[in-house]
Parts: sequence; structure tokens; C-alpha cells
Amino acid sequence: MKDLSPEYLTYIKSERWQQKRCWALSLANTICQECGMRDAPLEVHHLTYERLGNERPTDLVVVCRECHKKLDAERKEKAADEGWEARVDGWATKVYGEGWEDYHDYRDVEEEFENWLEGRDEDC
Repeated sequence: MKDLSPEYLTYIKSERWQQKRCWALSLANTICQECGMRDAPLEVHHLTYERLGNERPTDLVVVCRECHKKLDAERKEKAADEGWEARVDGWATKVYGEGWEDYHDYRDVEEEFENWLEGRDEDC
């Protein structure tokens, strides 16, 4: 789920967002764009927050509540995966140098990183 920053909360309450939200809902024609459910309560989901306040039509999707929950969970999982990959990359860069991925298999390096983490935990 999106971090409810003051900027985000202010924007979601703004007239500008309400207009974009209504526009997106009208285009969806009371149909969830994820599962196709008709006449369910619909919400507008941000596929990205990169252009918050200046969203493109492709940044938004109209979904039912259940699909919204699913999409938020997928975003959270993706963010966690990206965080993990950044940690592996940072460790590998320190161990092997810049461009390590050109001559090392990611899965092998990830396994080495996991072993390193386990060894570090055992030292505590």
C-alpha cells in the first residue's frame, strides 16, 4: 500500500484528483478493469506514483475493492523484491566490483549473499 505521506493525502483530497478520478471512473463504464466485475463499487488505483499530480491515463486503473487490495499487495511484494535485489547488488558490487553481473550469475551471487548474511547472524 502507498505510504500515506502528507503530500499524497493532500493530493487525494484535492479537486484536481477528484476530477481525474471521476474521468477515470467514467471511462471504465462501471466495470472493473482488472476482473471485469460489473456494477461493483469501484476505486481508482495508481499503477505508479512517479507522476503523482500529473498522472497520465496509463498511470491509473479502475478496479473493484478486491482487485485494489490485490494490486496493492503485488506492489508491496514488488517493492520488497526490489529492495532485496538492491541489497544483493550493493553487496556484490563491494565484493566483485562494478559490472559484476557481466561475469557472475545472479543466482550464484544471491546464494553467496544469503550465506554471508547467515554467517553474519551467527556471529551475533
